[in-house]
Amino acid sequence: MGRRGGIASGKAKRERRQMREIAQSILDMPMRKGRTESYKSFIEGSAKNVTVSERIMMVAIKEALEGNVRAAEFVRDTAGEKPTETVAVAKASAEASAEFMALLEAERG
Repeated sequence: MGRRGGIASGKAKRERRQMREIAQSILDMPMRKGRTESYKSFIEGSAKNVTVSERIMMVAIKEALEGNVRAAEFVRDTAGEKPTETVAVAKASAEASAEFMALLEAERG
């Protein structure tokens, strides 16, 4: 059982990495045809035969450019740029506990 779960987990990780790489490559495309022939524009890419993943990202990016915030968040997150929330701990718990106890003692008089 554990082996199959590990195999499925590896497959899922590879698929997420592939989607993230596709998102990043599409985000890196210029919107209009540039001077360099090696670059493709986003608009040219949407007219080509592309993979389903690429089409999904193109539609999401198009929606994001039209103001759809959820689509913009999807593109950002899929590209691996999701912001992380961090909680800063100011003091060690033992030190904070000691300060709290001192305040409690002071209140009791």
